[in-house]
Amino acid sequence: MSFAAIYKKLIEGIQTVGSNVQQQTSYDVTALVDTTHTFSPAVNKVLIINNNPYCGITAIIDGGVTREIPAAGKLKLIGQTITEIKLRSHLTPCNVTVIGGMDTDVTAPTRKSKATYSPISTKNLICTKGAVTYYGLGTSLYRSTDNMKTFSSALINITPDFFSRGIILSSGTVLAWTNGGKLYRSTDGTTFTEVDVATQVGHSVRGPQWHGVDSYGNVVVWAEYGTTVGNYYVYRSGDGGVTWSVILTKLNPDVIRHFHSVNFNRSNYRWIVTSGDSDSQVRWWYSADSACTLLNEVSGVQSQKYRTLNVITKNASEIIWSADSDVDIPLCGIYKALLASADIVSTTQLIFQLPAQSWSIVGLPPLLICSTAPGDYDDNKNAEIYVSTDGGNTWTLDLSVPLDPAYTNGGIKAFYGPDAEGKYYFYLHNILSSYPNAQGGIMQFK
Repeated sequence: MSFAAIYKKLIEGIQTVGSNVQQQTSYDVTALVDTTHTFSPAVNKVLIINNNPYCGITAIIDGGVTREIPAAGKLKLIGQTITEIKLRSHLTPCNVTVIGGMDTDVTAPTRKSKATYSPISTKNLICTKGAVTYYGLGTSLYRSTDNMKTFSSALINITPDFFSRGIILSSGTVLAWTNGGKLYRSTDGTTFTEVDVATQVGHSVRGPQWHGVDSYGNVVVWAEYGTTVGNYYVYRSGDGGVTWSVILTKLNPDVIRHFHSVNFNRSNYRWIVTSGDSDSQVRWWYSADSACTLLNEVSGVQSQKYRTLNVITKNASEIIWSADSDVDIPLCGIYKALLASADIVSTTQLIFQLPAQSWSIVGLPPLLICSTAPGDYDDNKNAEIYVSTDGGNTWTLDLSVPLDPAYTNGGIKAFYGPDAEGKYYFYLHNILSSYPNAQGGIMQFK
């Protein structure tokens, strides 16, 4: 197979499931002298990580093709049988991590999901439930009752701000946050009034992002997202968003950078809240009951493998999440654990290795969907969607979308759904303009 053919396969990433990750080694490569790395048995997926931030290395694959790996760079090889790689540092010794795996189907991944894709701009999708969707465009909020086929006239205008996130409660009450942290509430779905949360809690507030808000009946919990220094808060309402109180306060940057996700486990009636971004700032909390009046911290999760933007409930005791790790690529993956106590570390398992960080994992088991958003283009050349049809035990690449080389990062930034028709909505960021709609799309399972 030619080098060009191998290069084209880089977009498939290092896809290995659990025990299929066969060989992983870290060692020092000597300057100007070949260090031979042998795979036994041979592999057809290799990830080489240069851990030296100042010096590049040369890789010679099976005595033929030569590839250069820059300082702090990575090299992925997929599609040919590889038995030996010679590594040589340019100037000084370099610590290198080599990961090799084997998969019998690398040239044409099987499409297990049978999903169809339709392009649509989902950049300003606020929330969706059943057939009802709320969409922000410019400074206005719009409503669709037919799964985004048609939209109402503008329901509210909030110049100069814009709507960024929302949630539809089981009662039909709608809560919509602006980028500036203001909250608007509607009980009929069309008439919105502002809830002055800042006055209730005694300080300015920030809104949630992505999966940073969830509800159970009239209990609503939302966690702040932002980048400025100061206190970040988790808020709780027990009356459907009318009144609010603070249930957790953490300081940026001493404890966290910001909160990431809020999830209610409908199997065991616990809440889970997560934060990021550095190892010491990655933290999880859980509630003892559905009321969520108190959050207890989970021990031992200060690692990139626990940095996530959503936690999926598989059953009363098992949870699944994807890692938002942009600093430690080997930790990028989909994980599961038992949440039987405050200590989940002892039961954590990697169930699928991702080629880049993930900002979204969604679904209703047994159907789960996970997407990637590469933090830099050395991680992967494409944004990808992976699907599991067996509750997260196995995963298959389902869609690969080219990133725009004019930018340094991009990918699938958000995933929402399903709606009443089984549709999932995803938002694309910095995608190659030749893609049918570089803003996003609908993924539907028939």
